[in-house]
Amino acid sequence: MKRGFNQSLELAKIISKIYSKEIRSDILYRRKLTKPQSYYSNYAIRKKNIENAFMLKKHFNYKNILITDDIITSGSTINEIANTLQSENSLLNLYIFTLAFAI
Repeated sequence: MKRGFNQSLELAKIISKIYSKEIRSDILYRRKLTKPQSYYSNYAIRKKNIENAFMLKKHFNYKNILITDDIITSGSTINEIANTLQSENSLLNLYIFTLAFAI
């Protein structure tokens, strides 16, 4: 929000164009504002920070979903998103695209 653009959405637009797939940014929403994960160096604290941060906005009937994230640090955000999506459909195949992993 501070930067004025969503890097993950920009990645999704490129992938969408290449593979002719739709972007759905209306399935989840962030129900609680959290500090950026980069503020925390400890995995347990990052996990707690993002816990229950997402909620389904809309029901979906997809078999496969690709989640884009510009950088994965601890994986806590991706895990939380995956758990939220799989609460709707436990047979859902989730894929992740990222540009970088923090080591």
